[in-house]
Amino acid sequence: MMPPRSRITTLFAFVLALMIAACGTGPADVAVKVSKHMAAGEIDAVMPHLSSQFKVIGEDKLRAILQSMAAEAMKEGKLGGKTDIEVISEEIQGDFATVVLRIKDEEGDSREVTFELVREDDQWKLTPGDTESK
Repeated sequence: MMPPRSRITTLFAFVLALMIAACGTGPADVAVKVSKHMAAGEIDAVMPHLSSQFKVIGEDKLRAILQSMAAEAMKEGKLGGKTDIEVISEEIQGDFATVVLRIKDEEGDSREVTFELVREDDQWKLTPGDTESK
């Protein structure tokens, strides 16, 4: 039998590990990560956060679409700059979530973007249903 102090230390370490594992894994966290990666033109970092619903397009075609979007943003001077991202709302219903972000660029222009996510294999992934509004 473990001495009481060892059990408490073990329990504390276990709880701490669970808390660390739970951090940064919610739908809003994923939406923010994807937004930051897209703003930086980091297509490879975006790919793991896309749901299997994107697979019907094919990974190569999807990557080409995202690279085209990044190239267009770069041409407009909106890639790689400082971006502030604020979570406006996060609604979770079972394995589905909707996240609204306010994204503000370094010129001060802001827009709201709505992301639709689904939980796949215990991870939140973007679905093709995200929309943008002013």
